[in-house]
Amino acid sequence: MTSDIRYVIPDVNDVRFYTQVALDHKLYVHGWMLFEYYTKTLDTRSDATFFNRPRSLIGMAYDGTEPIACVFLYASTIGTYVKVPYRRKGIGTKLLNEFIKHHRLNDGFLALNGIKGSVPFYEKSGIPTTRDNEYLTKLKSITSKLRESLISQSKVAERC
Repeated sequence: MTSDIRYVIPDVNDVRFYTQVALDHKLYVHGWMLFEYYTKTLDTRSDATFFNRPRSLIGMAYDGTEPIACVFLYASTIGTYVKVPYRRKGIGTKLLNEFIKHHRLNDGFLALNGIKGSVPFYEKSGIPTTRDNEYLTKLKSITSKLRESLISQSKVAERC
């Protein structure tokens, strides 16, 4: 490990390339959400959007030329992965903060609880997690209203 940590927040047009890098370098815990988000991003059009912003955004940290950490936003869910030898050194926090600042993300996203320590990590950065009941209640309410609207529209379409 060197002290030459470099942070890269790629342009939207390069998200698919860096997603493949994250996948190739196993910047995820197998069976957890990041792997699924990587594969969904690689399987969809690169210009896919979610509420007027790109569906997928990525940020990477490198030690020299070796990718060591990733922050990934898919739709409204954010996830961060840091390789074990680099954890608890501030790399994930700096990458997450640079990512949020670069993309001017204020709210509208949620971090899923991951490994032990991930909830305090996100809460320290002011990001709601699935442990945040108030935020989840609002999210469920919005989702429920959206579902009702879609069902209603579907029934009207069936009658026509």
